[in-house]
Amino acid sequence: MKAAYIKFIVFSLGMSAAIASSIISILVLMLSITGRTSIVYEQNPLLAFTEILLLIFSVATCIISTEIYQKYQEKNNSQKTKTTC
Repeated sequence: MKAAYIKFIVFSLGMSAAIASSIISILVLMLSITGRTSIVYEQNPLLAFTEILLLIFSVATCIISTEIYQKYQEKNNSQKTKTTC
């Protein structure tokens, strides 16, 4: 297995962990806004809503950066292939 593939796998696992953590935080904050019991409770609904918006932005950023990294790796691999031929 090439080092680039291993780097992409590690990068993807890190991004997946960040996305999963953000989604769980969003769900906990949604429970807090609706008044249900949860591990963490945010008393200010405006603050909780703002945090949810920022977490959604961070998830979108993680997804986009994963796509950019993948395109970079493909471009880098195609350039290496052209130079070795």
